[in-house]
Amino acid sequence: MASASRLKLHNRSDGSIEIRNGDRECLVYNIVNDFLNDHNWIHISSIRKCSDRESLTREAIKMVEDWAISNKEHGIKSIHLEDDSTINVCEVPLPLHYLKILTTGQSWYNSIGYTSPDHHAEVAHNAVIINTPMDQLVPRLLYTDGFPRLPPTLQILQSIFPCLSVKMTVKDYVTEISNQLPRSGTTKCPEEQVNKARLLFNLIYAIRSSLNYDIRLHKMIEQPVKPASSSSRSMLTKTNDSCSKYGKGGAKITIRKSRRKKRTRKYIKRKMV
Repeated sequence: MASASRLKLHNRSDGSIEIRNGDRECLVYNIVNDFLNDHNWIHISSIRKCSDRESLTREAIKMVEDWAISNKEHGIKSIHLEDDSTINVCEVPLPLHYLKILTTGQSWYNSIGYTSPDHHAEVAHNAVIINTPMDQLVPRLLYTDGFPRLPPTLQILQSIFPCLSVKMTVKDYVTEISNQLPRSGTTKCPEEQVNKARLLFNLIYAIRSSLNYDIRLHKMIEQPVKPASSSSRSMLTKTNDSCSKYGKGGAKITIRKSRRKKRTRKYIKRKMV
């Protein structure tokens, strides 16, 4: 099993930076100089599965984020990537971004802070879809991506998954199907499991035309704020004390002086009269 300590950075001949797990490529990124907006950003051009451990992908991305923060001289403001993630189950490629949206409401990259400018609107729109009962959504499904296969019908779904009610929401139904499949990366499966994986593939591609999701994602990089120096804190304390009504030269003393001046004016005026 791979560990996070085995992840290493390598500079490539084309100027990009690669993160490897042993001899396996995990991630490739490069720095983009944005002269128009006067800041630089990182573009992650490739993310590959380089371990049986799913958390290793997150660790590789975290290495990029830490690199951007620690190398301040590059002035990195954000990290950009395109979400085209897939998982292979029984040799069936399932689009992970849409599978996660259908089961959790947002993609895996969304969950770690990578979003599109319309993220909140996308989440609100998709929430309506995934909370619709299956028997209401499935009859309306059509392929719009040029697939020759027809969307799965309610009858097909009930024949493959007889224990699942089509009265369930899309979110619950797809989650239950996912739970019945072997883990990602499994290649040798019985025919029954292969048929379930293929049906899930067809169902995802049929529903995705009803979802809103921009795969062009980014995450802003926040540089850590330096704590104020002791001299700055001392100066701030003195300034605050001078503004206090109990401080030297504060409002309370000023008010007393003002009242004294008013009384003096009134006294002089009465004397003159």
